[in-house]
This record gives sequence, C-alpha cells and structure tokens, in this order.
Amino acid sequence: MGTTPNLRLPYPELTDSPDVPRDIKALALALDAPKPPTTGFVQLNWTGNYSPAANTWTNLYTNSVARDNGNGFIKPDARNQHIEVLKACTLDLSAQLVCDASPDWLVALGTDAEKANSYAWAGSGGVVTNARRLARWGVGSQLQAMVNPKTSVPVRYFILTAIVVEPV
Repeated sequence: MGTTPNLRLPYPELTDSPDVPRDIKALALALDAPKPPTTGFVQLNWTGNYSPAANTWTNLYTNSVARDNGNGFIKPDARNQHIEVLKACTLDLSAQLVCDASPDWLVALGTDAEKANSYAWAGSGGVVTNARRLARWGVGSQLQAMVNPKTSVPVRYFILTAIVVEPV
C-alpha cells in the first residue's frame, strides 16, 4: 500500500489485493492520527506607503509589528526587522505583498547573504503577490524577506510569516 507524500494517507497500489474494509480502515486511521502540535510561528507585518527604487533590494520591516509564538525556536529581533533562529529547525517561510499597481516582483526569503540565490518569483499582473520557501535553518540565522520591484510603485502592506514545521 502506498501513501501520499504530504499527509501520508494510504492508498492501494495496482499490485495490492482488493480489500475494501482494510483500505477504508487504513484511511480512517491515517485521518484520525494525532497531528503534531504547532511549535511556533512569528509574523512580521509592515504597513505604510513606500516606493522602493526599481531593481533594488529593500527590507520593509522598520516599524513593523511582530506577533510571536516562537516557543523557543524563533523570535523577532529587537527592531522587528528579522526573525532570529534560536534552535535549529525547518521553517515554512511565506511573504505576501500588496501594492498600488501590478509590477513584477522578486521576493527573497532567507538570510540577507542569500538574496542572490534564494529568489522566489513572486508573479505579476496582480496587487497581491506571494512567495514561499521551506528550508532548514541553523542556530543564529537571521531571516528576512527582501523585495525587489521591477518598477517603483507604492507598497501598502507586506507580511513575513515563519512557521516551525520540524523542530530538531
């Protein structure tokens, strides 16, 4: 019997013998299994009216407001500009941006030094843009989301969320 990659739900393979009660029971047990607790999240929110220069990396987190439930794994830094990793873990990082127009954006999720190789193409043609990255981080990493617009348009709202999905 095979399992799905994300939720690990069982399904019969073509070579498995047909057994409907067994297959239904396996699926029911997988769905009923206890889910691991969320071990923490940090969210940095930035609101304002700022036009980053075109083709320039910008961190929008000055004067942001952080919500912290890091549970000892992650926390916002003192200025709410980065997320600090206190214990090695895998983080699900996501960013959302709302701007006045529909330019093309690049969003780098990770450490400042990684900008050059951690782009997530954030799309075009809409005012809400999303980027996402799942990665393992070591103690002492300082994570941020940097934006790079192809044109200079005002940004109204920007969110960086980090969720601990796999503590060590």
